[in-house]
This record gives sequence, structure tokens and C-alpha cells, in this order.
Amino acid sequence: CINRPTYTIPVRKNKTYVSENVEFGFDLIPSSIELANYDILLNNFDIAGMKFGGYVMQQIIKVFKKNFDYDFIIFDVLPGLNMLAYNALAAATDGNIMPINMDKSAITGGENLLNCITQIQKYLWNGNQKIKHNGILGVVKNEYKPKLKVTKALNDNLFNYFGPAHIFKTTIPTKASCDNAHEKGRMYAEFDKSVGQVFEQLALEVIDECNKRAKEEKPV
Repeated sequence: CINRPTYTIPVRKNKTYVSENVEFGFDLIPSSIELANYDILLNNFDIAGMKFGGYVMQQIIKVFKKNFDYDFIIFDVLPGLNMLAYNALAAATDGNIMPINMDKSAITGGENLLNCITQIQKYLWNGNQKIKHNGILGVVKNEYKPKLKVTKALNDNLFNYFGPAHIFKTTIPTKASCDNAHEKGRMYAEFDKSVGQVFEQLALEVIDECNKRAKEEKPV
């Protein structure tokens, strides 16, 4: 776990100012190649004869939320539906965000993911615990190139593929500054403020959709 960086700010107390250390605002637990070994273990994990390997992280996060006060807990997983990804999808009960590159193969993968999330929702809700999973909060159009014919064709039919899911208005552009930031391990906004503004707008859309789903009594 990477500890939160701190910085010093002046804080007014009565008629004087004192310096206080303030945390930057997030904790980060990076991945490890060793997690690859856990996929097989999770596939074979069962309790009383019932396969439970896909919901281990969901139980961990449930306990985690009781002991730590985070505004948001974000999972970032590689494309694909292995057992590690399934655990993250199931644990993110407040909702999942689905980035989709504007090409046919990505659309097919997205449809499979949508079906997977639906299965998770039914399993958690129909069980004795009645856990509400908010499903797919929305689809994000990634590496969006509006001038390409294939992009226009897929964009016009996107609702046919993901009709039950919300489609975010904010699109993620393809820019060299994104590649440069990723290569150097820095934030996109440090290289291109316009890209930072795009992600800020997307974050606001995600929060708005989270708030809407939270008001629903049953899974959407």
C-alpha cells in the first residue's frame, strides 16, 4: 500500500494561524504479478460445496467499509473476465464503469461484460443477504475518433448493444499527450489540461449516476 502524501497548510484557530499536515486524499494498493496464481485458487474455492471464489473480494470490502471511511473505493482491472476481474466486478456494488474502444471486438467484449454483471446482480440480490448491486453505471466511449466512419457507425448503434446501460456523454479522446503521461507514470492533466478537464467532467457524470442508483430500492 502506498501511503498518502502530506502537505502543510495554514489553519486559523481563534485569532492565530497554525500549520497542520493534511493528507493528499487517497491510498493506492498496486497490483502484483503474483496475483496471477490466485486465479486458479479462486476458481477452486468453495464453502460447503458451493463455489464462492467470485465473491471473496465482495466480502472483504463489506468488512473494509465498516472500518474505514472512504468516499470512493475504485477497482481498476485488465480487460477480460477471469476470476480476479469477476471479484472486482462483484465487489463494486455501487456500480461499474465500462470503457469501450470504438471497434467491433470491444463491443462484443462489452456485451459479455454486461451479461456477467447481470448474473452478479441476480446472485447477490436473490441470496439471503439481499445485496443490491448497481450494475453498469454507464458506458464510456474510449479513444474516441469522431471523424472515422467506423466510429460513426458504432456510435449510431451503441444503444442497440448496451440499451439497458447508461451511455455517458463525456468521451475520452485519443491524444499523444495521454500516451506521454502514461509512459512517464504521471497524471494526464500535467501534460494536457484539456484531457484533465475531460476526466473531471466524466467523474461528475459518474457521481451523478451513482447518486441516482443509490435512490433505487432494487438493482437496476
